[in-house]
Amino acid sequence: MGEFLKKKIIAVIFLIFLAPITAELLSGSTPPSEFFNPLGFIVLIILYGFGAVLVREINIAWGKNFISLILLGAIYGIIEEGFMVKSFFDPNWMDLGILGVYSRFWGVNWIWSLKLTIYHAIYSIVIPIQITELIFYKIRKESWIRIFSIKLIAIIFLLDIIFGNLVLTKYQPTFLHYIFLTIIVFIIGYLAYKVSKYNFFKPTLKFKNIAYYFILGFGWSSYFLLSMWIMPHLVPPILMVVIEIIVLYFMYRILSNYEWLNPMEKLAFNQRNSGFSNHLSTTSRT
Repeated sequence: MGEFLKKKIIAVIFLIFLAPITAELLSGSTPPSEFFNPLGFIVLIILYGFGAVLVREINIAWGKNFISLILLGAIYGIIEEGFMVKSFFDPNWMDLGILGVYSRFWGVNWIWSLKLTIYHAIYSIVIPIQITELIFYKIRKESWIRIFSIKLIAIIFLLDIIFGNLVLTKYQPTFLHYIFLTIIVFIIGYLAYKVSKYNFFKPTLKFKNIAYYFILGFGWSSYFLLSMWIMPHLVPPILMVVIEIIVLYFMYRILSNYEWLNPMEKLAFNQRNSGFSNHLSTTSRT
C-alpha cells in the first residue's frame, strides 16, 4: 500500500469521525451519554461522516470552490433535517421552542429550516472538511476514495436516512412536502454545479491580527445561535429572513476580501505570530 493511499485512507477515517464530533458532540447538541450510545453512535457516524465524505468527493470531482462546498453542505442539511428527522415540518420537534409557532406556515417551520440548513452547511460539513484538508494538506485537492467506495458509502448513507425517517422519528409530513424538498435540493445542486470555481470578489486585503478573526468568527457564531431564540420576540419572520441574508452576505464579502494563501491563514493565524506557525507554514509548502 503506497504512502499516499495510506494518507487518503487515514484522511477519510479522520473526516468520518470529525464531522459528527464537530456537529453534535462539541456543539452540545448530543450529550456524551447519547453520542457514545452504540446505536446512536453508528447512526451519527454514517449520517455526518459519510455525508461529509460524499460532499467533499462531489466538490472535488466537480472542481468547484468554497461556495459550491457550502451549497452542497446546505443540501446535506436539508437531507438530514427535512428527509431524515423531519424537524423542518414537525411542530413538536424537541429543539424547536418558540420556532414551532413563529414563522410556521403551510406545515413548515421556516426560520428553523433556514437556520438549520446554514448550521449544517457550516458546522457539519464545511468546518470538518476544511480542518481535515488542512491536516492532510498535500492531498487536499485529490479524491480520497474510488468510485466503487463512493457508491457503497452513498448506499449506506441513504439506508441510514431511510432508517431515521421510518424508525427514529414518527412524524410524517405530506407527500407534497417531500416533493418540495426534492425540488429545492435539485435547485441548490444545480447552483453548486454551475457556480464558478473562482471567487465572486477579488481578494485585495492582507491579513490582520488573529484577534480580528477570532472576534469575527465568535461574533457571527454567537449571533447565529442567539438570534434563533431572541429575534422571534422582536421582529416578524420576514424581517428575520432578510436580516439573516444580509448578515451572511456581509460575512462572505468580508472574508472573500482576503488572500487565503496557505493553510495557516485559513485557520486565521498570522504567520508572524510565532515560530511554531512559521514552521508549520513552511512545512505545508514542502
